[in-house]
Amino acid sequence: MSEMEQADGAVVVAAESGLSLKGLYEVFLSPMSFFERLGKTPKVLVGMLTIIILSGVFVYATQDILAQMQYDMTVQQMEEKGQTVPPVMSVELFKKTVWVSLPFMVLIPVIYAALFMFIGNFVLGTNVSYKQMLAVAVYGEIIFAVGNLFLIPLILSKGMPLVSIGPAAFIADPMNNMVMFTALGKLGVFQIWEIIVAGLGLSAVCQISRNKGLLLSVISIGGLSLVHSVITYFTV
Repeated sequence: MSEMEQADGAVVVAAESGLSLKGLYEVFLSPMSFFERLGKTPKVLVGMLTIIILSGVFVYATQDILAQMQYDMTVQQMEEKGQTVPPVMSVELFKKTVWVSLPFMVLIPVIYAALFMFIGNFVLGTNVSYKQMLAVAVYGEIIFAVGNLFLIPLILSKGMPLVSIGPAAFIADPMNNMVMFTALGKLGVFQIWEIIVAGLGLSAVCQISRNKGLLLSVISIGGLSLVHSVITYFTV
């Protein structure tokens, strides 16, 4: 069933009931059809909550390993600088920081949407609202969040979080090749899948060709991935 949205007594668009929930599986099975409907009545709340929940499952399952790696890396960096590791610093402390970062997971699609809008509206000449762009970014990010769940068995079996379903998996010693691992990690199966789906969504919402939609997705998501790799280079 659909509900009619009205403004000033005139019918604007038919809002599809349950579209937000349908999108959780349609974004995998029929993304073009889903985004064509989502663009008319953009929804983001359910998608954002889903990202937080899925990320929470990932953190819960891997928190010990994530915290241990962060602790080891911090200790190593401090020792290299000749600094003394304070007694209060522990793996348990880093567990808390892992959980604190969880709400910020929703900032990723927020940034993607800003890039979509800037490049799309000011470079490609589209005329789409930020909420429409955000809806595409949110449901595209769900694919990445689901992909993280597939990494859990690999992380638990190897006892380290630096794993990948993609070319980064062939790096023998990712701890000592962090920059290369980070760069190649952006080419994982679910990362590429997210870029493609987001491109299809941008094509549907912006009413541009699929090639332009994919280009917009690659430039935006790929550009942010490049920034992440550069930051890793200067901080590791």
